[in-house]
Amino acid sequence: MMTSTRERAWWLIGHPECEITRARLPSKGQVLRKFYFHHGIEKKTKPVAAKEVIEAVLLIWGRAGIPTSALRTAKEKLLSLVAKYESLQKHRKRASETARMKEEMFMGDLEDLFDVASSDALDRMTVEEDKAFLRSQWEDRATSSMAGLDCATVEAQERKKEGERAEERRKERSKKEQEAMISVVLSDRLTSSSSSAAGETDDSDVDFTGPSHPKRNKVEGAKSTALLSADITSTLDRFKVSDRVAMGTMGAFATASGQDLGSLSLSRSTIRRHRIRNREAIAKSETINIPEWIPVLVHWDGKLLPDLSGKDQVFQDFHPLTWV
Repeated sequence: MMTSTRERAWWLIGHPECEITRARLPSKGQVLRKFYFHHGIEKKTKPVAAKEVIEAVLLIWGRAGIPTSALRTAKEKLLSLVAKYESLQKHRKRASETARMKEEMFMGDLEDLFDVASSDALDRMTVEEDKAFLRSQWEDRATSSMAGLDCATVEAQERKKEGERAEERRKERSKKEQEAMISVVLSDRLTSSSSSAAGETDDSDVDFTGPSHPKRNKVEGAKSTALLSADITSTLDRFKVSDRVAMGTMGAFATASGQDLGSLSLSRSTIRRHRIRNREAIAKSETINIPEWIPVLVHWDGKLLPDLSGKDQVFQDFHPLTWV
């Protein structure tokens, strides 16, 4: 009676396994059995099978709180172990003592730790129990095992992952807002440029003249700050665009719209000064003059809020007025 591939034990390593037990860090035999489950039974390619095995192995090591090497490095280590096993398998019919000795040494190493720890793992680890566990696994896997994670550790890891995901979403949202702002500004500029070009029609015969260069300011050496109007700086503040990003964005816009960068002042300090100046001007323009004879009640309050840069928090005063 013939046995199926799933039921057949593989030479030296035993039956293929779809899962790795998590009581201890994986051994070389366990990763080989899982590899040949994906490669030999599920018929996946070696790179794909190795990737799935290493992802499962790194998950177990991460559960133990041990820093690991990169996925690519661990994958290369597994494929090297597979190549060694297949080399022995290729010459297993040899009747030499050297071949038998190599097979016995290989079988003796199957219960050893499949080590994917980073070179500085002990230096990066802060929990002494985790360090002792890693040392014991290096010496003898059977001497120690992993207990369940405590709730505090699980919650801390979940908060860290959620914070990383939130930061990624924030960066993606900021990038999309900046791209949308640039597209809107470019669209408005191109529309106004095409409108002015359409309006300047002349039926009279004139000599052809080549394109003229943008005119410089009347004062030699002075540079224009037309791109730093109150509307534009307010838009930069609204989308929390930093001065550095604003400088690159406005420079790209000026080039796309055909302006001469040499005639524009777009340094970070200039942008910063105009943003502050325009904020002060807007604040003054929104001031309400209340006649002295009208009694009012002032409500005083304050709160920590993020500033316009989005990096720091500042204390904002609120002074609501109530007419008496």
